[in-house]
Amino acid sequence: MLTVYNKKNVPIGERRMFLGPEMNLQRFDEFRFKKFYDLYIEQKAAFWNPEEIDFSGEAAKIETMSSTEKWIFENNLMWQTATDSVLSRGINEISKYITLTELEAACAYWQLCEILHSQSYTHALKGMTKNPKEFFDSIITNEEINRRSSEVTNSFDSLLGAKTDNIREEIFKTVISTQIVEGLNFHVSFLFSFWFGKQGKAPQMAKIIRLINKDEALHVAITQNIIKYWKQYPEEGFQDIINSNEELIYEMYKTAVLNEKNWASYLFSKGSLIGFNEKNVHDYIEWLANNRLNSIGYNKIFECKKNPIGSWLLEYLDPTLAQSAPQEQNLTTYQMGSINNSTDKNRFKSIIL
Repeated sequence: MLTVYNKKNVPIGERRMFLGPEMNLQRFDEFRFKKFYDLYIEQKAAFWNPEEIDFSGEAAKIETMSSTEKWIFENNLMWQTATDSVLSRGINEISKYITLTELEAACAYWQLCEILHSQSYTHALKGMTKNPKEFFDSIITNEEINRRSSEVTNSFDSLLGAKTDNIREEIFKTVISTQIVEGLNFHVSFLFSFWFGKQGKAPQMAKIIRLINKDEALHVAITQNIIKYWKQYPEEGFQDIINSNEELIYEMYKTAVLNEKNWASYLFSKGSLIGFNEKNVHDYIEWLANNRLNSIGYNKIFECKKNPIGSWLLEYLDPTLAQSAPQEQNLTTYQMGSINNSTDKNRFKSIIL
């Protein structure tokens, strides 16, 4: 019988990330994979409150946007808002199959972060618009957002309906999909937010996204390490699945890159931005996808091998939370509730967004 508390002691060597013996005590004195505990601690240390960002003057700045800029800004924000709603519930579904305490802790805080991100959009909208309800309601009825959201929800929905005989395959696909959403989909949308911040037209929104970006880098590291351990430890029960599905991973990335390019083209359908156009973003999508693939041990398959975006982007990134591979991920010290806007450009040499 399934239970939320296993009264038997499970030796460390017999514990599994997914579908292993049921967990007993939530104890943090011994670990099978301490990296997940480190990532839990790092998420906790990076905690922030949306209310720390003052949006009282943001509406006036947004009014200086051209009609094209405002359309791009609003649609990009709609997508960000919808996706965080999906992610918070999707992580909850993945967590139902977790049987390792340190991974349980990391994913529990991950889910909290996604809810915090959703709250931050509400906080921002209350400062930027007189009628947040109208904005939220428009997301639900926006056909392009709904179509794009389906690209993200499909894997989570498959996990919801998974049968016992294929549950490992569905967990595998959902983790890869989550890595793509956190590491590619979100970061392309962040690029637009940072551009508006750079132009001084939505600087407070850019500050919020900068904080969210730090969180998402840690979430990418969680998926990177899951994949890494699946490859290294056959007893986890996923090694054969991941080894036999290399082409599927490449196909998932190809599909994601195509979808991101289509979304960028949609955003630019009413015009380009200053120094920032469809070609820039398409190349950036390929470059970022290459680096995400490389971070989980796969080849760079897309044409663009160099970051096409200017150095201005460095102002919005914290490289200590965005390493290229999970083994390079180091703990970073944050003060509770503080916002660190420092940028030491010498530290950006190995950055992957």
